[in-house]
Amino acid sequence: MKKIFTLLLLTLHLGGQLMAQHENDQWMFGQYAGLDFSTGTAVPVLHDMVTQSSCASAASPLTGELLFYTNGVSVWNRDHELMPNGSGLLGDDLQSASMGALIVPF
Repeated sequence: MKKIFTLLLLTLHLGGQLMAQHENDQWMFGQYAGLDFSTGTAVPVLHDMVTQSSCASAASPLTGELLFYTNGVSVWNRDHELMPNGSGLLGDDLQSASMGALIVPF
């Protein structure tokens, strides 16, 4: 019984210190459409990207704030502005590419 109580106490103590991961809180996709899950509820977001298949977006792991998003051809920042050198990429968003855009955190 003492071991169970100790384990329960330790779990409750650590539970208050754990932080959620929010890098998937922002979804940008389709034709000017997106969803923001950072508040716990899906909120519609308008943006400048148009894509038929491939897209990816990245958000801050701690806050869930949008960092950037892409359709494989262009990259936009959190303010929905085209990033420097963020156009003319070789991804293919109009020919139904299966993986035309992929963001790998480093």
